[in-house]
Amino acid sequence: MTPEEFRAFLDIYGSDLTKWPAGRRLAAERLLKTSDSTIDIFAEACAFEGLLRQPAPPLATARRAALVDSIMDRLDPPAEPASKPPPLPRLVVSAFPAAAPRKPAPVLREPWTLGLDRLFLPMPGLMAGCAMAGLLIGVGLGQMTAGGALPFMPAIYGGIDLWLH
Repeated sequence: MTPEEFRAFLDIYGSDLTKWPAGRRLAAERLLKTSDSTIDIFAEACAFEGLLRQPAPPLATARRAALVDSIMDRLDPPAEPASKPPPLPRLVVSAFPAAAPRKPAPVLREPWTLGLDRLFLPMPGLMAGCAMAGLLIGVGLGQMTAGGALPFMPAIYGGIDLWLH
C-alpha cells in the first residue's frame, strides 16, 4: 500500500483501523510501522475525528432564552391582516359578447359498419384462445402419431390422452 492509497482509505473508513477491510487493515498496519509520513497523516486524522466527537458547548441561559424568544416571536401571526393589493385594470376588452356554451355534437355511427365494430372488440382474446386450442390439438396429434413415446412434457401428453379418449 502506498501513502496515497493509505490517505484515500483513511478518508473512506476513518482512523479506526478495526473498521477497515481485513486485507487493507494489515497493509495499513505494515505501512504505519515503516513510514513516518504515514504516521503523521494518521495522527492528523485521529486528532480531527477526536474534534468531531466532542460535544458542542452548552449555551448560556440568557443566550438560550433570547434565541427561544426570537423564534417564538417569528411564529406568532401578524397583529393586523395584510391589506389586499388593488385589483389590476382589465387590459383586454372583447368586441364580441360572451357566447353561451354549446352542447357537444352527437356521436354518429358510420352507416357502413352496421354495428360490426362491436363484434370485433373481443378479437385479441379470441385469437389468443384459438392459438392455445391449436397448440393443444397439435401436441395431441403429435402424441398420437408418435405412439405416446415422446420423452418431453409427459404431464401435458397424459392430459391430452385423457381428453382425446
